[in-house]
Amino acid sequence: MRLLDKLIDKRIAQYQSGLLTAHYEEMENMYSQVRGWRHDYRNHIQVLGSYAQAGDLESLKAYLKELRADLELVDTMLKTGNKMTDVILNGKISLAKSRDITVRADAHVPVSLTTSEIDLCIIMGNLFDNAIEACMALPKEERLIRVYMDMKNTQLYMSFTNTTAQKKQKKALELYYDLLALKEPPMRILFLMIRQYRILLQVKGLLKAGYGRKEVASKAGLHPFVAGKYMDLAKRFPSGELRAIMEEGADLEQSVKTGRLTDHLAVELFLVKYSL
Repeated sequence: MRLLDKLIDKRIAQYQSGLLTAHYEEMENMYSQVRGWRHDYRNHIQVLGSYAQAGDLESLKAYLKELRADLELVDTMLKTGNKMTDVILNGKISLAKSRDITVRADAHVPVSLTTSEIDLCIIMGNLFDNAIEACMALPKEERLIRVYMDMKNTQLYMSFTNTTAQKKQKKALELYYDLLALKEPPMRILFLMIRQYRILLQVKGLLKAGYGRKEVASKAGLHPFVAGKYMDLAKRFPSGELRAIMEEGADLEQSVKTGRLTDHLAVELFLVKYSL
C-alpha cells in the first residue's frame, strides 16, 4: 500500500510540475505581447504627435484605429469573477491566439469555490489543451474554441468546444453532468466506465482464442447483439492499452479513497483523457 501511495504522489507531483511549466510558458507568451506594445509606446506617441502638428486629421484617425486594433490583440484579460480562473483562462487564450486559434469565451465564476485551486487548474487546463490540440489539425481559418463557464445550482458547469467533428469529449461530459443532476454517485459512474473496458478486454481475449459471437456472448454473459458491438469495438484497442486504462481507473479510485482527489475530479480526469 505504501508503494502505491508513493507512486500516486509521484504521478501527481510530475503532473503538477508539468502543469506549472506549461502555465509559465503561456503567461510569458501573453506578457511578451504586452512588453512589445509598451516598447513601441514612445514611437507611437511620436507618430501621433507628428500627425497632430501637421494637422493631418485623417492620418491621425487611421493610426489611432490601427493602435486600437493592435491593443485589442494584447488585451486578452478575461474577467470571470474568480482570480485563479482568470489567470488560467487568460494564459490559455493567449496560447491559443499565438497558434491562430480564435477563442470566444463567456465565463462567470464565483469568487470562492469548494473545488481546490489545483483541481480547478487541472480540469480547465486539460479541457483547453485538448481543444487546442484538436484545432491544430484544422486550417487556420477554421480554428475556433468556445468556452462557457457558469454555475448550475451549486455546481460549476464548464464547456470547452471546438470546430472539429470529434465531439465525443463534450458529449461525455454533458452526459456525466446529467447523471450528476440525477443524483448518480460519481464513483458509481467511474465503476461503470471501468467495467466497460474490463468487458472489452475479456471480449478481446475471447476473440484472440478464436471464439465466435455466440461463444463470446455466452462466456462474457452478454446478449449476442451486444456481444457483436463489443467485438467490433474491441478490435480498435490493443490489449495493453485496455489494461493501462483499467490500471489508471484503479489508481483514481485509490486516490479518492485516500483523499488525494475528489470523486468529481477523478471522474472528470478519466473522461477528459479517454473520451477523445
